[in-house]
Amino acid sequence: MTPVLNELRVGNRVWSMGGYPDHGPMEGPKVSIPADTGGTVVDTEKPYRTMDQLLYVVRWDTGQTSKHYFKQLFGIGQYATVADFHRAIETASGKAEVVLGPQGGFREARVELMLGNGSAARIELYEGQGHFWDHVKPMLAKSAVAVAETRLKAKMPARRSKDAG
Repeated sequence: MTPVLNELRVGNRVWSMGGYPDHGPMEGPKVSIPADTGGTVVDTEKPYRTMDQLLYVVRWDTGQTSKHYFKQLFGIGQYATVADFHRAIETASGKAEVVLGPQGGFREARVELMLGNGSAARIELYEGQGHFWDHVKPMLAKSAVAVAETRLKAKMPARRSKDAG
């Protein structure tokens, strides 16, 4: 199976991108994670039996620890820094497929890569992670990765029959 570079799992690295000011549960404690800070996923929790989403516990390079849901974290795999991640993507070849909604909003992206070291890898982004696509897309533009876009068609409202009254 081809590894997913941005997979969130214990031991993998993440990057804060825009930072997480005053982050944490309403009852506290709160932490503020600066922008462009690396961290490592150290644990996962399922806080509520009725909820399917995992919380990922991240120990940031600042020494702080915080918890985040999947769509809040940008995974960079085993790369130590986001710059290392950028270099790997920018020197890769492969293909990317991005799906946009009828209005042009991000739905998902799947990127198949052949990295400079000869290994295969993937990047997978889903609805709600369009801000990460905005970060990955410029890297792909510098690489030999061909990007294909598919725009979904708008759903037509159901037509009423003449007999319906």
